[in-house]
Amino acid sequence: MTNEIILNVSATIKLTDTMVNKYIIDARQDMQKLALASGFDYQLAEKGQKFKIPAMWADGSAASLTFYRANTRGDKRVSISQLRKHANSGDEIKVTLSEVTHDESGKREMLATITNITN
Repeated sequence: MTNEIILNVSATIKLTDTMVNKYIIDARQDMQKLALASGFDYQLAEKGQKFKIPAMWADGSAASLTFYRANTRGDKRVSISQLRKHANSGDEIKVTLSEVTHDESGKREMLATITNITN
């Protein structure tokens, strides 16, 4: 059994062709706050540094969220796996951060839930 606490941290993204087809998404302020709440600080991260957390689409399918600084200019970015399967260019998605505690082990981890709010 697990307990889930939904944190008051979320971000919305209006998707473009590049985001959907290349999985390259600029991390705006709301996404940077979500990254910080999950343990990744863009301000301290070096170029090329990555941080991955487990995620889940609203339909229950597994995904992952990767926060990173681009290798060349150090742009703040995020990548969402399985994006193309769940959303199209022009759609808007919402990412919500939860803290999940596994009762058996007491292990705590962050989990992002991704919802296509266009539909």
